[in-house]
Amino acid sequence: MMFNFHVRNENVQNGPQTSDNDNADVPDLIRTLQNAYGNAIKHQTANPDSEAMDLVLENASIRLSSRILSAITTAACTSNESATAGSDSACFLDHESPELRSLTDVLSYAASQLERVGASTDRSNGVETLETARVQSLEHLYRMTFAFSKAYLDRSQSSAYLEAAHEQLELARQHIQDEKNLSAPSSKGYGDDLLELFELGDHLSVARTPGDTR
Repeated sequence: MMFNFHVRNENVQNGPQTSDNDNADVPDLIRTLQNAYGNAIKHQTANPDSEAMDLVLENASIRLSSRILSAITTAACTSNESATAGSDSACFLDHESPELRSLTDVLSYAASQLERVGASTDRSNGVETLETARVQSLEHLYRMTFAFSKAYLDRSQSSAYLEAAHEQLELARQHIQDEKNLSAPSSKGYGDDLLELFELGDHLSVARTPGDTR
C-alpha cells in the first residue's frame, strides 16, 4: 500500500547543497534501505538480533533523505533539460532514479508493517520500551524518506510531499529522543541521528518557505 497525500502543483528549488563526496554514498544508502521490509518482518516477534540493523537503517534513512533534499534544491537536478550523464552538471541522482522508485515500495511496505507491530504492542501492554520506540522511529523515518523520494520523482507534487516529509520528520525526532532517553547512558549514535535530523529539518524549513519557491 502506498501512502496518499493531498498534493499541490508547486516545486521547491532552494535548500541545502551537498558535496559530490557526500553524494557518492547514495547507491549504498539505497541498497541498505532495500533491507527495510525484511528487517520490519523480524519485529513481529522479539528479536534482539535486529537492533544493530535497526540503527543502521535509521541512519541510512536520515542520510538518504538529506541527499534527496539536496537533489531537489540543486540547480543540476532541477533543470528542465537533463544534463548529459557523467557530465559535471549532471544530477547525482540521475542514475539512481529506477532504484529510488523501487525503494519507495519497500519503504511503504516496511512502514505499514511496523505500524501494525506498533499497534499490536500498544494494545498488549501500553508501556513504551526501547524496542517500541525504535519501531515507531523506523516507521516515521521510512515514511519521511518515502515522501522525500516522491518529492524528487514527482516534481509537480513536490511541495505537498515535502510537507508530508516535514510531518514525519518531527514524529521521528520525538521517537528517537525517546530511544535516547530509554537507552543506556553509554549508548552512542542517537545524539548524532538527532543532530542530523535537526539539520535536515532546518534545510527542509528553508525549502518549504513560500518565498524561496519558484
